[in-house]
Amino acid sequence: VTGWVYVNLRSSFLKLMDTDFESVVSSALSVTPDSGEEIDKLVANVANTPGDTQVLFIPTDNTDGGKTPVGSETMLGFYKAYAAADFYKKGVESASYEEKYRAPDIIDIGGIPSVIIFAPVINDQGNLLGTAVFALDYSAVQDHLSLMMLLFGSATLLFATVLAILLFSRDVTTAFS
Repeated sequence: VTGWVYVNLRSSFLKLMDTDFESVVSSALSVTPDSGEEIDKLVANVANTPGDTQVLFIPTDNTDGGKTPVGSETMLGFYKAYAAADFYKKGVESASYEEKYRAPDIIDIGGIPSVIIFAPVINDQGNLLGTAVFALDYSAVQDHLSLMMLLFGSATLLFATVLAILLFSRDVTTAFS
């Protein structure tokens, strides 16, 4: 029973966190930049949000040698390390179709386990300016899941201990009368 409860609570919590990550990305992109200065402000504003959220902006014309990505040194290092990875290519492609994409794995960025979300950056005229790559801190989620596992493991052990005592102990006064 505790295993079923744990699995359901865990999946509900992870869905809630996915929704939270999506809302962070949506709110960060709610003000659409039009110029390079506004993109720098976007990157700086995301860096100042609570938690260890970081962003990398990749202009759409980066493939033909135009503009270079904008972001912190950590995110530029991520760009150099993972630009050839399949999830990265799929994320940039999804953003080019104006869709968000979440990388399937948790990636360590600057010593912080992070969820990677690719999102299109669209200006007020509806033009795709580029791709924003968000690295959202996942360590609190991992800590919560570890605590949940510990609590449900303890509850299961306690239940098994009480059940074993009830099944295998003999009460002399009632068993032999």
